[in-house]
Amino acid sequence: MFTIDASAAAGSTGGNEPSIAINPANPDQIVITRFNQQFWSVGNADLLYSTDGGRTWTEEHSIPAPPGLLTGNAPADQTVDYGRDGTLYGTFLLCPNNCAQQQAVSGSTSDPGNPASWSWNGNPAQLTSGTRNGADQPWLLVNRDPADATKDKVYVSYEDLAVPEARVAVSDAVNPLNFTVDNSSGAVVTNTATSGGIRLATDPRNGTVYSIRQTGAGGGDPQNITYQLNRSTDGGTTWTTASPWPRPTPTRAERTSSAVSTH
Repeated sequence: MFTIDASAAAGSTGGNEPSIAINPANPDQIVITRFNQQFWSVGNADLLYSTDGGRTWTEEHSIPAPPGLLTGNAPADQTVDYGRDGTLYGTFLLCPNNCAQQQAVSGSTSDPGNPASWSWNGNPAQLTSGTRNGADQPWLLVNRDPADATKDKVYVSYEDLAVPEARVAVSDAVNPLNFTVDNSSGAVVTNTATSGGIRLATDPRNGTVYSIRQTGAGGGDPQNITYQLNRSTDGGTTWTTASPWPRPTPTRAERTSSAVSTH
């Protein structure tokens, strides 16, 4: 067990909202991306890369701009995950026209340190968020295909703040990615100031995917937050409520009274 500052070890300036991915085919390979304003307008975006289980890190300017898109203020939010075969997938938030629009785009690579290995779908590159221009907080995870345990699917959740609603786009784990499914997970934003983003969790045993988000009816602090949990067992085609959710945040008294002592 050891602790290391990956940004400092790589001589990087750091960033926020990090995403980390560990290669299941080679756990010594670890990738970290983050929102650090290394925009495509001045060259390739960067990632932090370790090939020795996190003991040493390098900063690799190895993520090329997706072709045919407005990428001047991007990438903003970034999220990555590995497939079982060692392919790294990444989704990146675009912010064209001074962020009057927000879009998500996804690519893949078999060699995270090599710009030439990144693949995008088409020119202009396919937008993971489709025609929607209010995308925010993308979150990418890879899971086994629920119908075929030998294959993977790539799931990208995001908020569409223009509606507003939460959505999940799905592609087979192919090169390049091709998102053919994009549905609402059933969690609707009631106040974008307290929406908190949408996050995914996967069950690799059967291919089930869960989406969770928080919604709030008003601003201020403290406030009542409702967590909404949904799941899909068919590759993102349909989403159902994962009973007994949604459930309001427990009060302090409820949390105290429900504390469990273990021996």
